[in-house]
Amino acid sequence: MNVNHPIDEETLMNTLRQHITDITEDPDLGIKTELNNESQVVNSDLKDTQKTLQKNLKYILGCTMTGSDDIHLLWQSSSYVIFDDRDGILTEGLSDNINFECDLSLIHKLHSRMANKIFRSFTEKPPREGDTWIINVPQHWAHATQSMETLLTELIKKGISPTQALDYWMVEIQNKTIPNWATEREKSTQTIRKNIEKATERINRDSSSLEFDADHYFKSVYDGRYTTENRRIVSVNGHHLDPRTDLYDYSSSGSLSWGYRGAGPTQLAAAMLSDVIGANQVNHDMIISFRKFCNKKMGESDQWRIVEDEILEWYNEYSEEDPP
Repeated sequence: MNVNHPIDEETLMNTLRQHITDITEDPDLGIKTELNNESQVVNSDLKDTQKTLQKNLKYILGCTMTGSDDIHLLWQSSSYVIFDDRDGILTEGLSDNINFECDLSLIHKLHSRMANKIFRSFTEKPPREGDTWIINVPQHWAHATQSMETLLTELIKKGISPTQALDYWMVEIQNKTIPNWATEREKSTQTIRKNIEKATERINRDSSSLEFDADHYFKSVYDGRYTTENRRIVSVNGHHLDPRTDLYDYSSSGSLSWGYRGAGPTQLAAAMLSDVIGANQVNHDMIISFRKFCNKKMGESDQWRIVEDEILEWYNEYSEEDPP
């Protein structure tokens, strides 16, 4: 994947080859010059498209969540947000804000084909009615979303109701005033205040917590453990580890496990590798090899910990043995 837009090189070049019908060969360079020139133009337009979509991501999501079904949210993950532009609203906005050098229909086609590639491993592919637009999730956005999900999940795990957790988060963490938040929620200030008091009481009564050391604050540290309900939980620096089923669908439920050869351990290997070295550097053979490393280190233990440095050390050794 290009760091500046979501279309990978294979999808880009294959689409351009189909788009250009008269390609001339340069006898000196030995390359298809027209294809190369067109690629530069299209890459520039793709970057401008991505920059505009990322800049307005919060407005697009806000209107999609609260407005009509003109724009439909197809998929959201830590890597992508994908929209179905059913009435061409995003297309119109992009046309007004960008001076495209290439045919806009080509940009549509590239986004659509890349979406097909992303959805390829999905058991049920989202239905699409209009133009498809893919937005790379900015890193700061992904981190903020992950922090919010982790906090709300932890509050609910403490026995706080989802409504109480939301009110606590908006007022105590986001620093909204109770009157303003009550107006947005269309509830009385008394209701909001009571929910916050109940949440605070639960938090003060709860004595459970994870122990972190200095590594957790400055590098990725992965912890696996069994819960009292005999469930397997994997976290990275206190956050639940994203299983990345949007990239590799070994475990359709997204469950992570360890200690044997199966879907759960394979999904765990894919998730950890994608998190440390980047999803675009990972492939199936690498995942299977890393699963062996993980199973050997973790065994069938109830609790384990792997630090980012150990994964990078394994990756460097693997790259030397099996260079790309």
